[in-house]
Amino acid sequence: MQSENSIGPDTARTDRWGQRARGLACVGAIALLLVALLVAGCGAPDRPLVAFENAPRALNAQSSRDPQLLVRASGAIALLAVEEASPDGEDLRLYLSPSGGDVFTPGPRVNHWEGSVRSHGEGMPLLLEGTEGKFYAIWLGRRGEGQRGNVIRVARSDNFLKSFEPAAELGASSGRGPGPAFFDATVAPDGTLIVAWLGEAPGKTLSGSSHVLVSSSHDQARSFSPPVAAASDVCPCCRPGLAADETGRWFLAWRNMDEDDVRDLAVAASTDRGVNWSSAMTMPGPSWQIDGCPHSGPSLRVLQGDLFVTWYTEATGQSRLYWSRSSDGGRKFSAAADIAGEILDPNHPRLAEVDGRLFVVFQGRDPLAEGSWGASRPFIRAIGPGEHSPPVPVPHGEGSASYPVLSGLGAGRMVVAWTDTSQSGSRVLTARGRIPGAPSAP
Repeated sequence: MQSENSIGPDTARTDRWGQRARGLACVGAIALLLVALLVAGCGAPDRPLVAFENAPRALNAQSSRDPQLLVRASGAIALLAVEEASPDGEDLRLYLSPSGGDVFTPGPRVNHWEGSVRSHGEGMPLLLEGTEGKFYAIWLGRRGEGQRGNVIRVARSDNFLKSFEPAAELGASSGRGPGPAFFDATVAPDGTLIVAWLGEAPGKTLSGSSHVLVSSSHDQARSFSPPVAAASDVCPCCRPGLAADETGRWFLAWRNMDEDDVRDLAVAASTDRGVNWSSAMTMPGPSWQIDGCPHSGPSLRVLQGDLFVTWYTEATGQSRLYWSRSSDGGRKFSAAADIAGEILDPNHPRLAEVDGRLFVVFQGRDPLAEGSWGASRPFIRAIGPGEHSPPVPVPHGEGSASYPVLSGLGAGRMVVAWTDTSQSGSRVLTARGRIPGAPSAP
């Protein structure tokens, strides 16, 4: 008989198996901890940057292109689009969606002269919100009957986009000149409307180059200042870029041009409402020498006092998008940082602020689709210090996407719009996304 303190063979076997199981459990726990630490050390994201709806939505059943977005404080989305006019020509139509993008209904035609709108990727219409409840539409248009060339038209809405006043005109050339074709505009924090375009001005320039002309309105587009030539020897086919900050500084970017056909991006600043401009600062990164027109302009944005600039280049022998930041008013810039990563043929970047973060939307091709020759589609990514997520594809249509634009909807939401072009024609598509973990809308 065994004593109470003795251990029989069954009890000893059970104890040994228990010790072994506890040991294996400890080893397993340590292994899982090491894997977790390894994943964290590699910086693997725990959720996507943006989660988009499953499929894009068409603006309407008609042919449309070259959209611009604006989101009002109420959350209603305004979308400006170019449409075919009858019997010929094109019109500029405003669409409104009080449902957050579920459905868009047609609003007013912006151009008073039917069929007079002209638009292309580097000269797309713009829709801007001013101060004191004012909104502005800016576009290229044909001049009056019997006149040649283009003109920039600026129309103001005083009734929250229900209608637009007759447009003011800018940039009309003298004689038989073609007039402006490439332009940008912005509203400064103090309400000043600033417009920049490529055109002719007095002074010697390189053959085939342009000037950048800047004009502004301090009375809500009722009148504009005489244009100032801010820069000469400018690439004649790349849209300029504009931005303004809270301190009264205006920023202007353009693609330079020299005798060796180096066409790098340059930035200048003005502290006296565009009367004088600083010496041009060339953006960092490799120089691009090209005997031709890139047809790709920059995008500028001021966020928390810093100036951000994005641009396109083929200086490395491949299509690349870069961004850089200045914290001292455009005097010095950070090293050029890549935007698109492995995305092929990226182009036409546009910056937008979404809930205090800076995002860039651009077009490009999926490197794994159709032998790297899939249709161009929109992509977005966040840029700036601490932003390391890769580009996120936006659900696309049947055709090829071009010139996408982006706007925040508040509460961690955004909307992207672009022109989708296929064999059946062009149409405007939109897609909405959410930033996981962001606060929900009230």
